[in-house]
Amino acid sequence: MSDLPEPSYALLSDEEFELLDHLLDDDNLDSEAMDAVYAHGFMVAQALSPQPLETADLIATVCNGETSLPKEAYQQLSDLLIQLRQAAASACYRGHEIELPVSLNLDEGEIQAYESPLCDWCAGFVESVLLQEALWFSKAEQDIAELLLPLMALSGLFEEEAEVASLQENFPLLQQMALQVPQILIDLYVVLHAPEEKQKPKSPTTMAKSSKKKTRSGGKKR
Repeated sequence: MSDLPEPSYALLSDEEFELLDHLLDDDNLDSEAMDAVYAHGFMVAQALSPQPLETADLIATVCNGETSLPKEAYQQLSDLLIQLRQAAASACYRGHEIELPVSLNLDEGEIQAYESPLCDWCAGFVESVLLQEALWFSKAEQDIAELLLPLMALSGLFEEEAEVASLQENFPLLQQMALQVPQILIDLYVVLHAPEEKQKPKSPTTMAKSSKKKTRSGGKKR
């Protein structure tokens, strides 16, 4: 039997991701609608959520309110978001690492200003968690908090928190956290969806939950 790691799993093809990007850049959407990278992170978190949002609420959140998209474009957007969520849930269920639409290799200058595309992806993920915070922390609160810290640290939404600020000064640690993101997603799925008696995954980092949150600022159209 081969000891080679499982290949990462792309949730959308390149063409599908480009279409998602095009749909979310439509002039009929609010200027604060999520962009494709931010929405990708948001939808992956929805795939892990104990109780994902209903489709209409999901689209309204991604689009930051009501949309005036043409019927065909609205349906395409809905189909892509649901496909993304279902593919992410399926990948994590099978223990397959998800291929993110951004690089996990950080640039120190970008990360200091939270300008890395990975920061936008993590901000979308964390926003989804905060939207359903009570559900996410309804069980195994400490395990969930520990697993979420790398995503929180990379998101830029908690830069005024002392614990996160200290991580900002440690670029090698941030890079290590970034590389762990695909495995963290699997570990979060296990904790959130496995029966209580099943062994919980080992956390890749040690951390404490930070409950304060900052108004979302990443992943928007510039």
